[in-house]
Amino acid sequence: DAGSLITNVSFFGFLWHLPRQQALILALSNSCLNVSAFVPLILRSILDGGSTSLPAVLTLYAATIAGLALPLCWWSVPGMDEYRARAMEVLGLPIPRRTIKG
Repeated sequence: DAGSLITNVSFFGFLWHLPRQQALILALSNSCLNVSAFVPLILRSILDGGSTSLPAVLTLYAATIAGLALPLCWWSVPGMDEYRARAMEVLGLPIPRRTIKG
């Protein structure tokens, strides 16, 4: 599943913010593929449990993912100023601002 592999890799971004929690982050990252195997089982149980059609179940699934992921990403992704301040703190030198030439 491509989505679980992308989620697996995206967990490594937390290593930047939580350097002392490496074991937890790696455990959560490795569990993404295993947890994603339950999604088809849950969707199937919803389909078998009532008179819901497949398009309705998939729309509900997409709305749930969007409703959870969008606010979580908005909250957890740092802004450029925070990113540069943390890089300055960790690296000891500022990251140069991007200049557009041409």
